[in-house]
Amino acid sequence: MRFPKSQALQLHACFEELIPGRMHTSGQRFLPLIVLGFKQVRLGVVDRHNHVNHAHAGRYGMARLVFQLSRVALQPADTQRMGIEPEVGNGLSTMPLAYGCVQDLITWERRDDLGYAVSYVEAIIAVGVGSIGLRTTLTGPNVAKLPNEQLQTGDWVVLSNSRIDILGFEPD
Repeated sequence: MRFPKSQALQLHACFEELIPGRMHTSGQRFLPLIVLGFKQVRLGVVDRHNHVNHAHAGRYGMARLVFQLSRVALQPADTQRMGIEPEVGNGLSTMPLAYGCVQDLITWERRDDLGYAVSYVEAIIAVGVGSIGLRTTLTGPNVAKLPNEQLQTGDWVVLSNSRIDILGFEPD
């Protein structure tokens, strides 16, 4: 998977452990789960594209993460919150909430030919502990809630229900 401006995606974390994928009934193995830890948060990320060297487990470094298929909402007008929080409790989180500010709106492609508004989005979001990528599609009602029906650089957002892809991990 490629992401424009991927060098800007920087989240300093510890590659805590590698959880091997379980065997599927077909005899093939599910993809392993990479556990990244930072600021009392433990993220479980699947390395779908084999970008991470498993020998780096136990080391600190820079993770390049893209939150995909996310729900995107603007934070309330008087809120400027940053961070990544587990979706439930303090355990291993595979679909955390991410709060931050749009640093760079890379792509905004709007289509109206489906009978409703659909916008494809790629952006870089500052989340306080680093920067993450966003790649998603917003539809009708979600687009209508945005000022000028488009995200803008400087908008404060919350991402939820994301599938997180890791594009790389570079140890310190």
